[in-house]
Amino acid sequence: MEFRCPTCRAPWRRVTLCGRCGTDLTLVMHVARKAWEAREMARELLWAGDQPVEAVRVARTACQLHATPQAHKLLALALLANHQLAEAQVVLASVGGDHAAPPTESRHTPDEE
Repeated sequence: MEFRCPTCRAPWRRVTLCGRCGTDLTLVMHVARKAWEAREMARELLWAGDQPVEAVRVARTACQLHATPQAHKLLALALLANHQLAEAQVVLASVGGDHAAPPTESRHTPDEE
């Protein structure tokens, strides 16, 4: 995901001041960093497999800080690990794409193969 200046929408050039309008981007960079750290922590909690409730909490925090499609998918994964299927489907539906629909069973018979 490409970061942009919240004032003029210029692409971020990895500097603290926007090159186009001069907006101080320090706070935006700090929030983006905190969101990344929360996503990393949620991944670690999911990998450990023994704290799904905490993984959901941390993944929600990451989404609140920086609502990216990847952050929403991580939240959905944490919800699934916590056996919250319905809410996971709602989160995935908000992201869009093929993930919103549940998988369907094959409709062909063995004779058709």
